[in-house]
Amino acid sequence: MAASASGDRWVVYVRLSRDTDESTSIERQTEEGRRWVEDVTHGVVVAVVVDTDVSGEVSPWKRKHLAEWLEPLPPKPFDGMVALRVDRWARRVVWFSSLMDWCRDNGKRINTVRMNIDPSTREGRMFAGIAAMFAENELEVIKERAQETRDTLRQMGRWPGGRVPYGRVKVHLGKDEVTGKSKGWRLDDHPHRCSVVRRAADNILGTYSGMQSTPHAEVRRLNNEGEPTESDCRLIDDGKEAKGTKWLRETLVRILLNPTTAGVITDHEGRIVRGDDGLPVMIARPIITLDEQDQLRALIESTPQSETQRVRTEKPRRKNTGPLSYVQHCHECGGTMYRDGSTEAGSDGYRRRLRYRCPARSKGLDCPGVNIVADPVEKWAGEEFLRRHGHMAYILEEHVPGVSYASDIKAAESALDELEADRRAGIYKGAAVDRFRTQHRSLTERLERLHSLPTREATTVLKDTGRTVATEWNRHNELILRSTAVNEKGEFIVDDPEERKVLRERGEQGHNGLYRMFRIRVEVKRAAVKGSRSFDPGRLVFTYQAEEDPEAAALEAIAQEEATD
Repeated sequence: MAASASGDRWVVYVRLSRDTDESTSIERQTEEGRRWVEDVTHGVVVAVVVDTDVSGEVSPWKRKHLAEWLEPLPPKPFDGMVALRVDRWARRVVWFSSLMDWCRDNGKRINTVRMNIDPSTREGRMFAGIAAMFAENELEVIKERAQETRDTLRQMGRWPGGRVPYGRVKVHLGKDEVTGKSKGWRLDDHPHRCSVVRRAADNILGTYSGMQSTPHAEVRRLNNEGEPTESDCRLIDDGKEAKGTKWLRETLVRILLNPTTAGVITDHEGRIVRGDDGLPVMIARPIITLDEQDQLRALIESTPQSETQRVRTEKPRRKNTGPLSYVQHCHECGGTMYRDGSTEAGSDGYRRRLRYRCPARSKGLDCPGVNIVADPVEKWAGEEFLRRHGHMAYILEEHVPGVSYASDIKAAESALDELEADRRAGIYKGAAVDRFRTQHRSLTERLERLHSLPTREATTVLKDTGRTVATEWNRHNELILRSTAVNEKGEFIVDDPEERKVLRERGEQGHNGLYRMFRIRVEVKRAAVKGSRSFDPGRLVFTYQAEEDPEAAALEAIAQEEATD
């Protein structure tokens, strides 16, 4: 290893895509990291940083625990960081390169136990870059393999994994007698929840009473009967306590029109999977048939809006969301806090009547109803955010749309199916047979041509804006300052009150976008003294939202196919 003095301080970094992964467990990574520090560098380990359930595809600066050590003031002084392999640092070349640049700019060393790659040397940087490319390629192979596995399972009528739909349960098919491998899973009816779906569908269709209900009426009935919602059912199935959430019209409609409710399954593009016979592959017993779903869809779309909904559609209500909307949460119940109240400033400059409130009590939940004054908590959160992330480069994710001919292929296939059905029904006879052959040949050639056309999946590319996060923050902050700026006479520079409001909202929405980009989460605790109006920063906890892990999802899908019980 290059130039390492005895007594250097090292941070051992451990990352797991899944907490149950035994091949690179926390203990194994930690032990090898400590041994490397002691035997190779003769240094000391100042900390072991562990990020579990985090994909290598996630930026190091967005990982809950590693991000703390990449700040200007880390929890402890250190000279270098070491991980088991390059893929523990990142599975994207862009993130690993950014991490190496940060270490070089901040005088830190970064290393790996396996292969002993030292990016402080020219050769080490070259080998590290090659290893990072292999790690990124491995991630893509995992994703492709997982997708192929899911497609194969769908075609076989087996459950490919993921969240089990409402009304269904997952049933294991056992093991193969020859290979001993798992046969996978299938979906079966939940003894009670499928009857909930069936009853709601029958009421809306008017199957038995002749009187058609509406989704709104069914939602009220389910709430009055105390029927657990879809999210509460998942908590119950996991052995957790239900939160008592209420049914919503959108939730019920989504369940009723879900293809799995009709016993069929769709592919990753949303198309119904069909077998060699052209018929939909059945993955479970239909709770509602596809024809009934078409009837429900027509009834739901034709249901007139209520008077209140029409008013909101014609004149949408302006929501006073605030920069911490969907970012600030109640520490007691975990619910999202909303900003409401007056925007008029008091004698001390704070808009005392403008507060963030937890609406749990109004929903009948067991929560003391935490609330806090808006202005000081917004100021505190902004300062904390800039302290942690202001120095970072402002990188945008740019969506590149894909190219797909799925809709054209589906239309051609439907036309071909109808043509062949008419032929079997005897419609084409005599001279009309030639017309059938011409149409059939034309459709077949069109399908072959569409299938041969190149397609491209939608992707997201990273675009460096050349600005820091602090610069972007200040750009939005200028709009807020402009909305409150006054001249020598104490008059607002922007005369129109509506324009001032729009300027402030645009600035606050920009701050909110930055918070949500970095998945910031601010939790508010109860005040030490009930009814206290003074601002206490000790009530606030600055943390991060949980992040979806695509690598873990891919591994889970493969495990369901190959792993044994």
